[in-house]
Amino acid sequence: MLDAQIWDVVAFAWRSATTDTTIARGAQLFTRDCAACHGEQGRGDGPAGLDLPGLQAMMPGITMPAAKRGPADFPNLRRLAGLSDAHLQGKLLRGGMGTGMPEFGSLYTDDDQWAVIAFVRGFARDSTNR
Repeated sequence: MLDAQIWDVVAFAWRSATTDTTIARGAQLFTRDCAACHGEQGRGDGPAGLDLPGLQAMMPGITMPAAKRGPADFPNLRRLAGLSDAHLQGKLLRGGMGTGMPEFGSLYTDDDQWAVIAFVRGFARDSTNR
């Protein structure tokens, strides 16, 4: 099986675990609260997130070629596949802890959190960054 086919199966599994209503709510919240930093397509290229410190500032003096400055690039399937839903929920609840990402735990209901996570997982469907 080709890598692209495997990622298609992963994206299908993520999409099958949610509903259209949940995806729509997640899209609404992502657009309102996340796109300024993560970008409209979730690539981590939003104008407000370009200068966030990211992992490099959290670990000064350590060479980390894989670390990037700024917000997560969700269409990067290898990265997204390595992040559990619990990890993503933790980021929403507590923020990025030193990365510049605010917490949304006080603003989002449990349903809102899972809607955003489902929407973010949807970036896998149209990704060419495999």
